[in-house]
Amino acid sequence: MGKFLYGASVQGIQGFIFQTNKLKEIAGASELVEQICSRLFADALGKENFDNDPNAILTAAGNIKYIFDDGETARKLVKNFPRKVMEFAPGITISQGIVPLNGQELSYEHIEKLEAILRAQRNRVNRAGETGLLAAIRSRSTGLPAVSVKKRKNEKEYYDLSALRKIETIMPDKDSKTEKYGRLTESFFGKDSTFELPLDLEEMVRTKGSNYGWLAVIHADGNNMGLLLQKLAAEMVEKEGKYNARAFRDFSRAIDAATKSAAQKAYACFENQIGIEKKEYEKTFQEEKNGFPYKTPFRPIVLGGDDITIICRADLALKFTELFLKYFEQETQANFSSINYSSLKNGITACAGITFVKYSFPFHYAYDLAESLCSEAKKTAKDINPERTPSCLVFHKVQDSFVTDYNDIKQRELRVPGTGTNLNHGPYFLLEETSNGYKSISKLMEECSILGEEKGNPVKSHLRQWLTDIYTSEELARQKSKRMLNSPTLAGKLKKLGLTSPDSFYVQRQYPGSSESRKVTPVFDWLSIHSITEGGK
Repeated sequence: MGKFLYGASVQGIQGFIFQTNKLKEIAGASELVEQICSRLFADALGKENFDNDPNAILTAAGNIKYIFDDGETARKLVKNFPRKVMEFAPGITISQGIVPLNGQELSYEHIEKLEAILRAQRNRVNRAGETGLLAAIRSRSTGLPAVSVKKRKNEKEYYDLSALRKIETIMPDKDSKTEKYGRLTESFFGKDSTFELPLDLEEMVRTKGSNYGWLAVIHADGNNMGLLLQKLAAEMVEKEGKYNARAFRDFSRAIDAATKSAAQKAYACFENQIGIEKKEYEKTFQEEKNGFPYKTPFRPIVLGGDDITIICRADLALKFTELFLKYFEQETQANFSSINYSSLKNGITACAGITFVKYSFPFHYAYDLAESLCSEAKKTAKDINPERTPSCLVFHKVQDSFVTDYNDIKQRELRVPGTGTNLNHGPYFLLEETSNGYKSISKLMEECSILGEEKGNPVKSHLRQWLTDIYTSEELARQKSKRMLNSPTLAGKLKKLGLTSPDSFYVQRQYPGSSESRKVTPVFDWLSIHSITEGGK
């Protein structure tokens, strides 16, 4: 009968995960999404796992690609799997598609055709399964019909079916006060981790101090994936005269393994620091006679394929992202070496976006902005090198209640009216200095640490005044910079920051697609990162 390429894509992952700001529900939703493409799909096929299954091309991060040996098995799966998904994770729907191989080997064209089908399926409206009666008692946070009531701090809390399933996924014992490690958390922390997982967002920031309140949402994504697949497909045809289905499968698995390994290695670099923090934290709270156990300030949300989304304490975000981008390049290069195609020999790079927000901020907005920041990083990096996009990141500290797309934020918050001066100096690259005056991530962290050195506060306050003066007059700001440079107490620190003349406060940068160049200053970025690192002030 011939073989068939089956594909499925989980729809509305962001809305499902960030339906509320409760960390237990966010974490439970993430674990459910992780299990849909692995354990649940394996159960639907009567398998234990896909470790030795040559037909499993991709089963991670909300995406499935699988080759069926006959149409009847594929037909039954298409008919029954959506129901299994909706029962397993209420509120989630999936798009499905099938492409007949017609006796041919799996090709890049088959994958492209399947992706087109899945895109079309995503535009079909799915019937909501949780509307309920108008007279039903509803969850106060989601508006969906409540199925369970729990007491919390002398108040009743109503849970809809989706929220209840999310919590039960990570805390199967209803009386448990400690969250269980699942597939997602084990992939990030490792199976031997002894740190307790946070149950709410406030527990993640408490480790920094009672007055600290900043979290970071990090979203990273692999670069040039489409271009790399095209090169791989062309090399297969040139080398073997046909497409190699096994190589496509090995490619997908190698990226998934590299992403998880890079995230775990990046986190491992913090374990000693977190261990020291834990001892100091427990000593402090023991003296205050408070019984709050130390919880690790990291939380994976999406981890698989070439995507990663992490929530962590804000002061750890830049270093973690730098480490992840470095290890991702190394791990993909190492994992691709066994596939034996020259187009894969250098591995792939990734870009990231970091949103800094208060822990009470609506996290679906923070995630959307992190995605937008990641896209901004990719756009600039591709202009530098479209063939091998360099790894970099863009960040933004949210200090406004009105959050929109990053392009709107740049116009509204990060461009000085009348002068055209830009306050966003990024992206910041994994490599050292690049063209157009871009900096490396390590250089940014080094410069921000200078503001935190002893007697650094005067420099910080004067730089803040300089930023204020820009909005009044460029000439006023220039006079301010001259006074700073002539001050015996400030000149040494400013020199360490690379500020030796009024002109050095800016970089003149030519933007692609624009005939004019703009002045960009790194001062705003320094102060933003310094304030987050030193306590959020």
